[in-house]
Amino acid sequence: MVEDPQGWLPGHGPGTITYTNSDVDRMLRDDDGNRRPLLLWMGRFLGFKRLDWLLHVFATLRESAPVRPALLVLGGFPGEWEGKHPHTLAERLGIGDDVYFAGWRPHGDLIDDLNASDLRDALRGRAVRLVCLEAMASATPVVATASGGPSPPSGPTGPGPPGGSPSRVTP
Repeated sequence: MVEDPQGWLPGHGPGTITYTNSDVDRMLRDDDGNRRPLLLWMGRFLGFKRLDWLLHVFATLRESAPVRPALLVLGGFPGEWEGKHPHTLAERLGIGDDVYFAGWRPHGDLIDDLNASDLRDALRGRAVRLVCLEAMASATPVVATASGGPSPPSGPTGPGPPGGSPSRVTP
């Protein structure tokens, strides 16, 4: 993110969203030096991927969580998006300072990012099973809804919340 910025603004190329080492430190630690929960989203900025919905969920979560989380967005093929660009939406929702756009990365680089995250999203759709497998491979919990994807788990984790409203996903 710092040495090879790939995040991009609408109508611009990779590297137009940049971060400093201080920004990365702020993503990982709060002002008191405590580790912040890091939620990871990966994919293309396509409507069915529901990043817009996740940004709304994150805005709600950010206000109610005991420790302010950060959201790392990996992906967004340069120049390709549907609907409102996620960076524009994050700014409009007032969460731009806690959402980090790392851009499109080679698949081989994603392992470190998966392992660094505390939580993955699997909100809905055909990729839910893959996201769950990726998360399990890195021992990372998954935020999921009960709409589509794998059957709700049983045991101490309980079933996923129903989809639809962002407020129904957050605590």
